[in-house]
Amino acid sequence: MATVGGSADFECPICMGPVQRAVVSRCCRHRFCTNCIAAVQQTAGQGGASGRCPYCRSERFAFDSVREPPPQLPPQQPIRRPPPQASARIYRCQAAQCRFTGTENDFLDHLVNRHRRELLDNHHLLFRQQQPPQQYEDPPDRNPRLAENKKTYCGGPLNGPPCDCCSGVCGPQDGCNCVHCMTIDLANFQVTHGNSLVNKFGRVASLSSENGHFYCAAIMGLAELGGSGDSIAYCGPIDGPNCEACQALDVQCGSRYASLM
Repeated sequence: MATVGGSADFECPICMGPVQRAVVSRCCRHRFCTNCIAAVQQTAGQGGASGRCPYCRSERFAFDSVREPPPQLPPQQPIRRPPPQASARIYRCQAAQCRFTGTENDFLDHLVNRHRRELLDNHHLLFRQQQPPQQYEDPPDRNPRLAENKKTYCGGPLNGPPCDCCSGVCGPQDGCNCVHCMTIDLANFQVTHGNSLVNKFGRVASLSSENGHFYCAAIMGLAELGGSGDSIAYCGPIDGPNCEACQALDVQCGSRYASLM
């Protein structure tokens, strides 16, 4: 005999299928399909027999409609959002004599571990109001000329912080040039985008999005990298070691030529 609440309680004893639009008998508390009970009663009435419970055969057969509970929905799972991903951009440390490059998290760790004192002493500079880049004009007493290395020099003092590779003078025959002469170089080499400069060897060097260094793709001897002078390597073009002239631009792009980037 099926017990109320068991799995058989949801099986109609008449059609042996799942109970549809259930009614429950008052005598034995079994569930039946509404259509099955209606068919039994109709058959019993046609035969002149009194209605009996189809399950326990009780003559005191009566039934009540069953209000089906609403379907139980599975509990809603919380939406799990993936953790934020660090930027794939490569950052280059601007500290003097520091050649570190790395991703966002590595760069932040580097700043805290290697430049903690500088951060603490100069943190107020991070939140000061940004000033527009200084515009440099060619003084009237300067006469820019094109040198043999295809760069322009005016012979005047270099603007911005002094560099280790020059005497502090724009040219006059080679080396670094002032920001105004660099502007002329970019026009002469038809450079229109803001991520390239002309290095002191007269090569157009572009800033790599991979590691933040400048590369001119020129052939250079491995002697520049401390290797054999008989072998050759390339400056970049998008990663790896760069030549001496592009190494100078790595530093100067954030100071002397910042207004051109």
